[in-house]
Amino acid sequence: MEKIEKIDLLKGSKIRIVFADQSRKTIDFESYIGNSKLTEPLLQKEYFDQVSIYENGRGIYWPNGFDFCADFLKEIEPNLINQ
Repeated sequence: MEKIEKIDLLKGSKIRIVFADQSRKTIDFESYIGNSKLTEPLLQKEYFDQVSIYENGRGIYWPNGFDFCADFLKEIEPNLINQ
C-alpha cells in the first residue's frame, strides 16, 4: 500500500507528489476536473489549491470530498502525466 508524504502545487492543475519510498511524480489533474458537479469547483485555482493529504498518507482530497488514493496515483498511466 502506497503512502504520500508530501505534495507541491505547481502551475495550473499540476501537483508534484512525493511517496513514502521517496519516488516522485508530477501529475496534471486537468483531465479529471470540471467534468461533473463534484469536480467543477476544482476548476477555480483557489479551490484546487485547497488539496490536502489524508492523515494516514493514503491519498489526497479536496474539501468537497473529491479524492484520489495513493495507489492509483502511484500507478497512473504515464500518458496522463505531464512532467
